[in-house]
Amino acid sequence: MSWFIGVLLNATVLGVVPTHGWLKGEIPFESKVECQEKIPMYSMHIQKLVDKKSWGMGEIELMVCITEEEWITKNTEYGHQRPELLTIEEKPPKQDNI
Repeated sequence: MSWFIGVLLNATVLGVVPTHGWLKGEIPFESKVECQEKIPMYSMHIQKLVDKKSWGMGEIELMVCITEEEWITKNTEYGHQRPELLTIEEKPPKQDNI
């Protein structure tokens, strides 16, 4: 199981519904402890990124380590749709010769 840095974003000021949602980092960590140790190192970068992407109107309410399944569950509880799962095809699709 992989762990990711998760951010609870409050976007109430932006006028979106649902007003809250969890963002999940892209860097996987092998353990929750390893992930927790990295939060201080990445927190400023994450804050700047959220500020930029939310035009300075999003507020980080919480920054913790979560699994992908926890991220999906937490967002579903806030009313977000479950994301489509991405799969990698074993064989590339056949291409017609033109």
